[in-house]
Amino acid sequence: MSEAEETTTRKRSSKKSAAADTGGADPMLVDPASVVTERLEGATSNAASRVEGTTYEDVSSDPSTATDHASDAEDYAFPPSGDVDVLTVDAGSGDGEFFTPPTIEDWVVLDGEADEVPDALDGARAAVLGYTLPEGVEEPIPWEDREQVILSVKTRDQYNALLSVPFSAVKRVEVRGVTPVAVK
Repeated sequence: MSEAEETTTRKRSSKKSAAADTGGADPMLVDPASVVTERLEGATSNAASRVEGTTYEDVSSDPSTATDHASDAEDYAFPPSGDVDVLTVDAGSGDGEFFTPPTIEDWVVLDGEADEVPDALDGARAAVLGYTLPEGVEEPIPWEDREQVILSVKTRDQYNALLSVPFSAVKRVEVRGVTPVAVK
């Protein structure tokens, strides 16, 4: 068997083993975050491969004629710029950041565990009509005060309910009503 055939066989078998681990389903459908993180490990688009404090002057360029590139080395200090995949960036604690409340373009999914949401509306989608701030909270809203923001929402179902709920009664925000964005 030639080297090219052996490589192709290895690729096929690794794809089969990945599919077997997910019950035959495409791994990107089952756990996309893990698949992307695994594929980017050690690559320039992996945020973990960036070295804090590294500047362009510190990084030597690869000569165009060299067959072994400095950037291929495991200890290569990638410069602090360029695109990185957002799945590889540490989310951080949120300290010192500000909260932007949902707007009228957004929808929320209500959490029936909250006292302000009736059990029948658990998991219901609701359009955001606006928000109000409790006394003592001013804009910009500190991240740690986000749970106190009061949202005016209206469900678009058989209940057609108009509610005022704290942000803590929201499971997730759907930006522009299309893309789910986790809020907790």
